[in-house]
Amino acid sequence: MFESSWNSSYRRGFDGKLTQADTYYFTFYSEFGERRFESFVEAIFLGATLVASLLTNLSLAIPLLGAKTRSVTNHYELNLALADVLFALGVPAVLAVRRAEVAVGDAFCRTLPYSQLVCGFTVLWSLTLISIERYRCLTLDPRLAISASCAFQVNIFIRAFALLLFSPTLFWFRYEADLQVCTLMFPRAGI
Repeated sequence: MFESSWNSSYRRGFDGKLTQADTYYFTFYSEFGERRFESFVEAIFLGATLVASLLTNLSLAIPLLGAKTRSVTNHYELNLALADVLFALGVPAVLAVRRAEVAVGDAFCRTLPYSQLVCGFTVLWSLTLISIERYRCLTLDPRLAISASCAFQVNIFIRAFALLLFSPTLFWFRYEADLQVCTLMFPRAGI
């Protein structure tokens, strides 16, 4: 293993799987070196973001889940809130890696980036659909009207499409045990 002092987000090591050469690995979720103060400040911000996200999104999702009927916008808002909660649930694991510098393991290394990408995609499309629905309500354009059941089906489609679209990341991220880092390695050398 070769140490890199020029950036704490990269590790240099031998890649015996693809290139058969020394390679720089970008360390997703890990930072190395003397970072006590930085990691403390980062932990405070990540912890505050986690609490704020869970409180706001659950306070939106719980009443929507309990509602007997939902409007089109409510379906999109519920989809947004649930995706945001799932995204936020990855923060404790990231905090553990960043603060305690614990080894993450291969399953964590593959599933966390995948879930973050799927949730991020879902959040963006939910916001887009909410905007379209608000535009329709303001202009009262009947050509853009959809039913609540159709909105529910659109949400299912968005999630299914995201799960499929980002599935290659399950294979591209891997845990390098020698270096104790989670890194992204494309299937062919040179990418």
